[in-house]
Amino acid sequence: MGCSNSSIVHPSAVKQLSTTLSLVTSSSSKEASESQTAAQLEFPSTNNFTGSTPTMDRGEWHQTEITESKKHEKHYTSNTLAIQQNIRLTTSFEDLSNEILYEIFDFLDGCNIYETFSKLNARFECLITNSSHLLKFNFSIVSKTTFAHRLAHIVTPNTHRIVSLSLSNPFIIDCFLDLFSIDFSFIRLEVLSLIGIESERLVYLLTTLTSAPCLHSLSLTVPDWIPDLDCVYRLILRLSSLKYTKLSFERGGKASLAIRTANEQGPTSNIEYLTIDKFVHEDDLIALLSYTPKLRRLSCFNDLFIRLKQPKLSFVSPRLTHVNLYTTDEFEYFETFLLNICFHLQVLRVSHHGMMDILDANRWQQMIENSLPHLKRFELLSDTDLGDDDSYQDYYHTLIEKFTAPFWTERQWFFAHQHYRKFGVRAIFYSIGSCRWNHYALRELQDDDVCPRNDNHLNLARVVTIEGNRAAAHCSIKFPRATELDLTLCGDGEHLSSIADLSRMIPLEQLTRIGFYWEHVGITHLLELLHLTPNVHSLSLLSDQWFGDIRRIFVTEHSIIGNNKIRKVSVDTEDLGLTLEEIQLLLRMCPCVQYLDLKIEEEQCVSIVDFLLLRNITNNNHIPITLMSFRPVPYEMDQKVRSMIDRDQLFCNYSIKNDRGKMYLWC
Repeated sequence: MGCSNSSIVHPSAVKQLSTTLSLVTSSSSKEASESQTAAQLEFPSTNNFTGSTPTMDRGEWHQTEITESKKHEKHYTSNTLAIQQNIRLTTSFEDLSNEILYEIFDFLDGCNIYETFSKLNARFECLITNSSHLLKFNFSIVSKTTFAHRLAHIVTPNTHRIVSLSLSNPFIIDCFLDLFSIDFSFIRLEVLSLIGIESERLVYLLTTLTSAPCLHSLSLTVPDWIPDLDCVYRLILRLSSLKYTKLSFERGGKASLAIRTANEQGPTSNIEYLTIDKFVHEDDLIALLSYTPKLRRLSCFNDLFIRLKQPKLSFVSPRLTHVNLYTTDEFEYFETFLLNICFHLQVLRVSHHGMMDILDANRWQQMIENSLPHLKRFELLSDTDLGDDDSYQDYYHTLIEKFTAPFWTERQWFFAHQHYRKFGVRAIFYSIGSCRWNHYALRELQDDDVCPRNDNHLNLARVVTIEGNRAAAHCSIKFPRATELDLTLCGDGEHLSSIADLSRMIPLEQLTRIGFYWEHVGITHLLELLHLTPNVHSLSLLSDQWFGDIRRIFVTEHSIIGNNKIRKVSVDTEDLGLTLEEIQLLLRMCPCVQYLDLKIEEEQCVSIVDFLLLRNITNNNHIPITLMSFRPVPYEMDQKVRSMIDRDQLFCNYSIKNDRGKMYLWC
């Protein structure tokens, strides 16, 4: 039977369809710069180093890819204009062409497509079930029951259509991998991201992935120790279609990967883009380079100490043109490593925390002139402890002054620096160009700091960190693309930068995440900020003395309380943790929360879990909390909570685990 083109869209879906159209027309330019397709050939945005100002891009190489980015932007802009023109010429959503509808679907998660459109009428059902249209799935915060339903009714019939799959917590990963083997049945899968996969599942997963024919992008975050890291590396290198790999092994592992010799027979990897986040031994890094002769871009962001045991690495890819490294090593060893791998380099980014020897401009100049003839962009960040010795600080200024010589300015390589206090006097010296794309940290300057900042008035960072009560007061920099804000404050709030200072720098309405870290947090400042940031969905707090303020504010300022879209809340404290009463107040402040990560008072753990689960069951006005994590809890606490849930028959479909003093509950 053919698909009808004259059906009427059901009235209950009108609101959802309007939201979808709004999403398409407002997000096109963003999609151009952050599209999933481009991410496969570019280094993606990731979290940055704590405490760097500004922070290196961690592999996001947009500055060297401006031309390509503009091509994407032009493509998506033309598509958006076509969509808008079609909307103006039609009298109903139903009259849009199939091509335009598929363009809309490309912006949406596969589950949203099915749940929004599949029951509207026969035409939409036919469009959605068309096997030629590929699907993207991103599972993060979802209840266990809903997730099981989506796996059974949406994912299972469509494994052959999945082009991108992202699973973002250990429960979801376990549930998915219990039901599916990601192998040849995922015939169109190109992008796979697993955040929180446990090491015991890793080897089997990588073994099955060898039969996934189209997989070219793999991102893995492993939270626990990997006992056989050597095997993991070898399995990744065997994935023949893989082009982009991002590895974050948070606790490291045991590995002894042998370096591949020039005469050794056997396959090598096709990986072109490699990002390693945390815990890679220098020997393993060198060995990985020997198996990746097609490598173009390397980013390594752990505390890397390099002690090369051989003078020359002849096996390093001649295509390696972009290197981005974080190190605390002495310049001598770091320089040896660079000279061995970087002859063809065009872009070099270095973030260094440690001694001043990294600021030897003459040594850098000599190395670049003699050994890096193709280098087009050089970006350096150095975070140095100056102490309180004036002579030491004078020597520092003598060093950095040499970076204003003609060698640097003629190449348009400009630098800035600033002084701040953090466990003594520290100084940040950085390339102005390195802070433009991902993360910028603004710190409160010393009272006697007369050094010019040399920053421009426009910065394209998406993550902005502000440290110090007065850091934003006299800042002239604007951050038009910022979507995440971290505020680290201290004391009693005296001389605190005002909301007006923040709004002058950042479009507050476009923020999606806020971190608020203050010893004696003033809840009125937080609530005022939340009132002006309606699109924030993630909130992190570090504080001890603010729940008393919440109690008072609940009486007088109900309009501010609870008027937000926050879905994820994380709270840490310096003392014993949150009580049940404080958690109740927190939920009144954030009624839409679905994920709680809390430091709690240990003896109240069972009563807190009991309250949260009963809240999910008995009050239909609340959005249920689907994922909870609590710390610190003793090893046997998960058994006590399990017994309580089963005894009171609170849930029949839940999962619970205790991992190194932190208990997770998914329901």
